[in-house]
Amino acid sequence: MKKTKRWLSLVLMLLISAWSVAQSVYCCSNDGFVNIRSAANDKSRIVGRMLTDGSKARLIGRTGNWCQVSYQGVTGYVHRNYVVVNPAPGGMRKLYYVVNGSYDTFEAARQQVDNTPQDWLDPQVFKGTKDGKIVYRVCTDCCYTRAKAQGIIKNYEGFLMAEGIFWIWETDGPAECVYIPAGFSGEDTTPTIMSPQ
Repeated sequence: MKKTKRWLSLVLMLLISAWSVAQSVYCCSNDGFVNIRSAANDKSRIVGRMLTDGSKARLIGRTGNWCQVSYQGVTGYVHRNYVVVNPAPGGMRKLYYVVNGSYDTFEAARQQVDNTPQDWLDPQVFKGTKDGKIVYRVCTDCCYTRAKAQGIIKNYEGFLMAEGIFWIWETDGPAECVYIPAGFSGEDTTPTIMSPQ
């Protein structure tokens, strides 16, 4: 009986420890912050701001599309489109973006996005660096694993019957999104940053 209680206590401690590690979230808004609200809706009072500086918040719970967080002494709600869950302790989680264009100028990247059929790709422009220079990458998807990104590329290339037009960009944490198109014709939605899958 004592061995069973000790074993159960150990398992419970490990589960609680794993749960607390898995419940860190980071802001991924291209504005540099996301508002923390008093309730799970965009009309409620703003009680704080969560920054994109790499500081983490503790995820307390979820209500629909809203995450309840505790961040630097403030407890409230942030929309799930502006945070990424990071189960890796000690730093930002690696993300894998599916890229189908890289440009030296923002204008060129934006033009590709605006000329891409958004009813199936939904591309967005993210700012990065290559060889010490700023580049603008047109990304179609963001994934938690390289295998998931590779699978998406395989599907795209099979559909388009072309190879080598998509590649993977690996980042430490969310990349800076600098352009989100308003949506394709007839769509009545608010554009949001792609969330990792």
